[in-house]
Amino acid sequence: MSLLNETHDTALQSWVASANVAGCDFPIQNLPFASFRRQDSSDEFVGGVAIGDQILDLSLLAQTETLKGEAQQAALAGALPQLNGLMALGQRYWSALRLALSRGLRAGAAEQAVWQTCLVPQAKAQYGMPARIGDYTDFYTSVYHA
Repeated sequence: MSLLNETHDTALQSWVASANVAGCDFPIQNLPFASFRRQDSSDEFVGGVAIGDQILDLSLLAQTETLKGEAQQAALAGALPQLNGLMALGQRYWSALRLALSRGLRAGAAEQAVWQTCLVPQAKAQYGMPARIGDYTDFYTSVYHA
């Protein structure tokens, strides 16, 4: 069984222009989560997703009500200061959110006009701890890890 789906299609392009630049760390096929706030602010940290040189603010995105069902529930959980709630929802919710994000960030997506208002430049962000870690465990994964 392949875990790859349409979100990994190498031909996908985003309306976020910087995500389409060759060598970009965060193209539309790679949408990593983070905890961030606007630089030099005392705002609470929120969850976000990197795309190109931008961060899609999940707290703002969830307020737009452009996501539905499991994707909206996952966005609400991911909008919190730490991503523990999102992780606790499980793969079905993560996958629904990833698919919705991929589709909404694609070139020509109807969501572009609304979602553009949810972008924050990475250069103007301060990153926080993305998860609350309850305990420490050490493990050996391979000879290369040692």
